[in-house]
Amino acid sequence: MDFGEMKAAAESALATAREEEGYSLGLQAFKYGYPAIEMHRSRWEWHFDDTSPNYNGPINQLGHARRATHEDRFVVTPINDAVYSRAFLDLTAEPQVVEVPEIPDRYWTVQLCDFYTNSFAYIGRRLGDGAGSYALVGPGWRGVLPAGIARAITTPTPVISVLARVAILDDDEAAAAALQHRFRTTPLSSWRGEPADAAPHRTPQQYRDFKSGDPLDFYRMLNWCLTENPPPAWDAGALGLFERIGIAPGVDFEPAQLHPATVRGMERAIPKALESLLGEMPFCVPNVNGWLFPDPSRSGNFGTDYHLRLVVAEIGLLANDAREALYIGCFMDENGEPLTGDRAYVLHFDADQLPPVEEFWSVTMYTHPAGFLTESATNRYAIGSLTPGLTFNDDGSVDIYIQPESPGPGRESNWLPTTPPGELFRRILRMYAPHPHILNGTWKPQPIRRAG
Repeated sequence: MDFGEMKAAAESALATAREEEGYSLGLQAFKYGYPAIEMHRSRWEWHFDDTSPNYNGPINQLGHARRATHEDRFVVTPINDAVYSRAFLDLTAEPQVVEVPEIPDRYWTVQLCDFYTNSFAYIGRRLGDGAGSYALVGPGWRGVLPAGIARAITTPTPVISVLARVAILDDDEAAAAALQHRFRTTPLSSWRGEPADAAPHRTPQQYRDFKSGDPLDFYRMLNWCLTENPPPAWDAGALGLFERIGIAPGVDFEPAQLHPATVRGMERAIPKALESLLGEMPFCVPNVNGWLFPDPSRSGNFGTDYHLRLVVAEIGLLANDAREALYIGCFMDENGEPLTGDRAYVLHFDADQLPPVEEFWSVTMYTHPAGFLTESATNRYAIGSLTPGLTFNDDGSVDIYIQPESPGPGRESNWLPTTPPGELFRRILRMYAPHPHILNGTWKPQPIRRAG
């Protein structure tokens, strides 16, 4: 081999190494950054794209949604036992005040998520909160709060999401809706009766659909999100690696400044990461009797568990802290086979194995992999402890019939319709204000069994 051939071989090997580094770091950047991109997408659709079916109104203003049905797409795996009020708040200019009405007879909560999907604080019944004015203060604000504020909460990021839930009792959605419409968000200056301190928000960079468009748009949006909402200090290690491929807060992503081979690897990484996200990634969460059972100590507050944060962002964006509500999902039956509308199933709880909760529990049915409520002729999407007419067996146990067709007379009160034959589904068991037996793993869910 002459000198020219040796040089060409070395350059080819170096380009291959660069491409593989771009690919590997691109995959890790996706795992790290996808939840923030999903928050960015949601904010854009809720508050800045008035052509979106999910449009909520101006930012910093709560939108009050009806009880979720199979037609709703504003968030994946929506709850059906409560009504939502939702908004993103930009606290850069000044604090926002959340006004909470008196709610004496039912579960309610206001969940606060930072831009990295951590449920960092709550206002709600579990904490002993009541009607009042609660100030949400962005990082770095140095003002003085006036008298009359029930509690002040400092936020980790300048932009956060607010998700209020009010439980529906006895299928009386109207009563829950009347309460939810009394929740308000108000700039602190307006709450004081003064002119606004500054412009209420900044217009974010437009969300770009990197899934079907330019995969490099993912990295462009990620840098913007990192700049707008500085990540926590414990992410410094990951971000130090990502600097090698141009991912960092405070800078624009400029692929022209990277080696072309590195960029090729980064472009390859996005479709591969998306394929993995919809495939094997969710099943890396610990499995308990067929249920994906995340570590309650990290569920909803992820720290550096970027994998769990990624999976939850895809299958349950804005999931609660486990102390407020633990969600566990199931994609398979007792034999490890996918749940499908071709079969009938039974979920059985012994009398002493009903989910131990202070508030309520429910099983909700979703399409898979899309993660939206299943359409059914009965318009029943969930069943649980709040379901009117839920029938218990003589020994106090309960059977829930999960199938596309009616289980027959005497059983329809406990029927949860599934997808039609040939279609997959998944179900999520929600447990609100779970007892320590759930959080420490003493209580375990029962597998879903085939009927007959």
